[in-house]
Amino acid sequence: MKRLRSLLLALLLICLCCPAALAADFADGHALYQHWMSNETDPFQSPYPDYVCGVWTEDDGKTLTIALTRDPSGERGQWEIQDMVEDPDSIKFHSQRYSYQELLEVQQALLPRMGESGLSGMGIHQMDNQVVLSIDMDHPDSEAFMKECFEQFRDRIRFEDGTFSVTAEEMGVGTSRGKLLWVEVEESPLTYTLAAILLILMLVTARIMQGPSTQKHMMDDTPESTPYVATDKSEKKKR
Repeated sequence: MKRLRSLLLALLLICLCCPAALAADFADGHALYQHWMSNETDPFQSPYPDYVCGVWTEDDGKTLTIALTRDPSGERGQWEIQDMVEDPDSIKFHSQRYSYQELLEVQQALLPRMGESGLSGMGIHQMDNQVVLSIDMDHPDSEAFMKECFEQFRDRIRFEDGTFSVTAEEMGVGTSRGKLLWVEVEESPLTYTLAAILLILMLVTARIMQGPSTQKHMMDDTPESTPYVATDKSEKKKR
């Protein structure tokens, strides 16, 4: 009876420690994306978590690429997404500088200036991690306007006029952030933690199932220790 209670306790610990291992929240990356978009209510509030920079499809729509911020928040976000999605092959990860929310704030700041200095349109290019601004470069004030915007928003933006584009670098304005290292994480640390907990519980359960009789038998088979006898060094030398 005591052994049965111990076994039930071990099983209860497994259930409490491993809820994430029982089932994923979404079948694949596309289901996760649909969940994010269902939460979109405010055009200037990102539907994605704070660590997401952008989302797009590759391989003819089979794979969802999720761009994450180059910081510890982006690393944790990758672990979180991996734990939520059942099919790991349906998602890929990429690193970028600016979160989608940051780009939305840039777009919101520039909206009141629509129609000024030839500015005629704007939108977020998620793959390029920039706000793309359409401008008439023949407008007499366009060059001064572009330089002003680049000085404020740096490489968060670029200007386009048809097929011609102008970036912050081309205008002699550097990026607003230096390059950061990005560490690819293959597996969530939660996976290794759960595996270690399961292994420990299995070993404890196996030990309990052996029972006291096995432990007694092991003690009976243990040879008695031989007492230490001091030896005179001179006698040992004569021999």
